[in-house]
Amino acid sequence: MFLPGSAQSSGTYNEAKVSESLGTIQGVEHSPSSSRTLNSERRGKSRHRKDDNRKHIEAGAQTLTVATFLAEGEAAAYADRCATHPGSRNDLWCETCGAAICSHCVSPATGSHRAHSVMKLAAAYDDAFEAIEALQLHLVGNLGETRQRNALLDEASAALAEEFSAALAAVDLQAQQGAGRVEAARARAEGELVRLSDECMGWRRGLEGALGAVQRMVEELAPAQAVAERPRIERMLRAAAAARPSDWDDDLPQPRIADQAAPGWRHSTLHVTCVAELGRRRGHVHVVGDAFSAHGAVWQARVSRSRTSVGEPSLALAIACVEGPSAKRAFRVSASVAAAGIALTHAGEWAQGSEHVFSLCLLEAIAPALDGDGGLRVRVGVQPESYRELALAQEARIDDLEGRLRAVQAELAAAKADATSL
Repeated sequence: MFLPGSAQSSGTYNEAKVSESLGTIQGVEHSPSSSRTLNSERRGKSRHRKDDNRKHIEAGAQTLTVATFLAEGEAAAYADRCATHPGSRNDLWCETCGAAICSHCVSPATGSHRAHSVMKLAAAYDDAFEAIEALQLHLVGNLGETRQRNALLDEASAALAEEFSAALAAVDLQAQQGAGRVEAARARAEGELVRLSDECMGWRRGLEGALGAVQRMVEELAPAQAVAERPRIERMLRAAAAARPSDWDDDLPQPRIADQAAPGWRHSTLHVTCVAELGRRRGHVHVVGDAFSAHGAVWQARVSRSRTSVGEPSLALAIACVEGPSAKRAFRVSASVAAAGIALTHAGEWAQGSEHVFSLCLLEAIAPALDGDGGLRVRVGVQPESYRELALAQEARIDDLEGRLRAVQAELAAAKADATSL
């Protein structure tokens, strides 16, 4: 790499501009030979930095060499001898033409460059030297930035690998827990199917046995014997028919094992008294249930009188997230009235302050489901959409509770300090 330097118009090297951090070069007179000497010194002193950065400099897939670089330029622009005056050495630089020239080329009488902007070749070299050196130093800074960037990328890659391992461990744990629940659900469902199969097989064998015995009697008994034994034969056939399983007409169980792979529902029951008077009697505008905690959030239900789009009186249920994550999380909420056969579900994104309103039913339709006091029991439920949503909601809840704990501890510490000062 070049070392910084400059030259005055007379061609003398100005050592005052030499960078202190890169060393000092003594000023010399810029004759052609001294210029070569100066160039040699600069090259020698900067060779170690060139070697450090040579491996970082590539042109395409190959390192750019001086020979290939000069082959792409104009040889006449930097020839050592003047092409017009072969006996003269080029010691001047024509800025107008961008070429090295000799002193005869600027002769007032015959010089072809006499009206051009000309300067000492050594001074032009110093100017080019400083410009190139500044760009080189800038690129060295860029190399430092790339090394820092690579270090940060390595750290990010390591952090990603660590987080990935932690995530896999969490997923494995959840998978084990989920697999346990799924296996338990499968075992219960399989046990029920085995019970039903055994009952079916037992009845079948009883029917086959009764039918076989009666058939043999019909074939072997004399007419008088068959007539005499008819009551016993009929009792045997009726007994075989009566052995039919009690739940034979029920639908076969439809186990929903897939539901075990998601977090379970959390439920709360709200008792609404005097439903018919809701919204009409003072102080009985709506009924608010107790807040309940479920899946990292606090929920509350409210039942009130409403109207449909055509103005018919109806019952509305609002479910609100009164305390929860600041960022929205995916939850399902449900509302059901078992006595009226009502079951509603809503899936959406919830955060603290979010609310969803169910239109349960018309007031006149709910009348048969009311209890003796004119009340109604409404069951509400909450379920995260996935274990990931549950984990994020619980994490936010833990952060909130820890913040509250720190605030309470700070208040207690301040109160103790005040008591001590008294």
